[in-house]
Amino acid sequence: MHDMLEQINAIFRNRQRLESREARLARQKLRELQTAVAREFASLNGWQPTRREFSLETLRDHKMHGGGGYENWRPLPHEFFDHPEFFRDREKPYRAAAIVAHNYPNRETSDEQAAAEQVFAAEHGLVAHHPPNPRTSWYYPGSTRLVCFTRPGIAVTWLPEQP
Repeated sequence: MHDMLEQINAIFRNRQRLESREARLARQKLRELQTAVAREFASLNGWQPTRREFSLETLRDHKMHGGGGYENWRPLPHEFFDHPEFFRDREKPYRAAAIVAHNYPNRETSDEQAAAEQVFAAEHGLVAHHPPNPRTSWYYPGSTRLVCFTRPGIAVTWLPEQP
């Protein structure tokens, strides 16, 4: 796992030096590594990644979908959901389980940003979980901060590299 995070970081550091074909291959490898780490995180928590987005209300209410159609869809606020990933329960009926975001710092300190995320989550009936080292994101390790939004009462298990 640590090796995959190091590879992700190396690809980000070297991406401007790559030619177009190399850059395309590097992006493909980057996405494969990020997906592998996301799957491992999901597995630890009894979830599975999904490409289908869902709303905060669907997550809060532990539903399969919002049922309101596109006209009722509200995009997630970018301030709290940069590079979001969606997770569902591993077992049928595959209810919404978590939204993980990989946010770039936008507050003075990590503690201030974590507090803002907690307030936002509480306003929506959710909880914002942060790993002990918030910079252990698999999107861009060391640069983005990981936050995992769930409904209350859910314990999040972090990857061994996230203590």
